[in-house]
This record gives sequence, C-alpha cells and structure tokens, in this order.
Amino acid sequence: MRGIMIIQEIKTVLEKINFPQRFISEQTAVCIMALSDKIERKGLLPAHKSLCEGARIHDILNFARNELGKQVAENTREAYRKTSLAPLLNHGLVVRHQLSTNDPNTYYRLHPDFECLFSEKHPEKQQKLIIELKIKSTKLRERHTRKVFQHNTVCVQINSEDTFSLSPGAHNTLKRLSLKYLATLF
Repeated sequence: MRGIMIIQEIKTVLEKINFPQRFISEQTAVCIMALSDKIERKGLLPAHKSLCEGARIHDILNFARNELGKQVAENTREAYRKTSLAPLLNHGLVVRHQLSTNDPNTYYRLHPDFECLFSEKHPEKQQKLIIELKIKSTKLRERHTRKVFQHNTVCVQINSEDTFSLSPGAHNTLKRLSLKYLATLF
C-alpha cells in the first residue's frame, strides 16, 4: 500500500512542475522511486552501494520487481528508457552518466535539485523548489524542442517572401505547394 501512495505523490509532484502529462505514469514514478532509493544493495555497478548513487535500467527493473512486486519483463528496458527516463532527462530531472553509446554501464541519477524536492519537508521551501524546477524544466524543454526542430527540419526559401520549414515525411508543405503549382501548369 505504501508503494501506491508514494507513486501517487510522485505523480502529483510531476504535475506541479508541469512535467508533460503523457509521461506522468506509474512507470515514470517507479523510475524516480528507484533512483531515490538509499538502501544498500549488492549487484550494482562498482563503487555504487545504493540505487541513488546511480542505477542502470536493469537495476530499476529489479527494483520494480523485488521492492514493488511489479511484473516487469526484461524486454521492457527500451520502454522504460524512451517513455520515462528520456523525458526525465529532457526536463533536467535525471542525469545520465554514459561512457559511450550503448555502454551497458550507462546509469542514471536524480538531478540534485529534483532530489531535494522529495526530501524537503518545509512547505514554503518545497514550493520555492517547485517554482525553480518549473522554470528550469520549461527552459530545457524549449531548448530541446528547438534542437530537435532544427535537427529534423530543412528551411527552403521559394522567393523573397516565402520560406518553409520542412520536416521529414511524405506530407510536408513543399510537396503540397509543388503539387498545387504543377496543377496550375497543366
């Protein structure tokens, strides 16, 4: 019962800091619970005594299984990575430590500011942390969106007045305009 209450508390905190609703899930809350766990464990990365010092995806799945009794298959690693940890990273709530791409020893930790939010018991200080995290999260989200937008788009200038940003895919603005223009020629 305590695990369910903590999961709901985490989801409430995520809502307060304007974390995107589509990523506020039990799975995301489980990741945060695991990354805040201070119990000493065996089988972690060398020099790590607890999950809060750094946890791999595998460690988070084991936490969900062993501590929360969740039926979590090992092949859900990618779902945890993409739908929970990546959004937490993009909003500056989690930090990833990685030696190289696809390194099996890649591990995650809660950002210290986010971690403080859960340990702070004074309501005014907690509210101040929430406001700071909202601002930080918004700035990071805007920067990430701009970066993704710039990376996935191509700007095409047709004439001095018409510039279009094209995204990957078959149904973009240039295609519609070129078909419309071709139709006027024939």
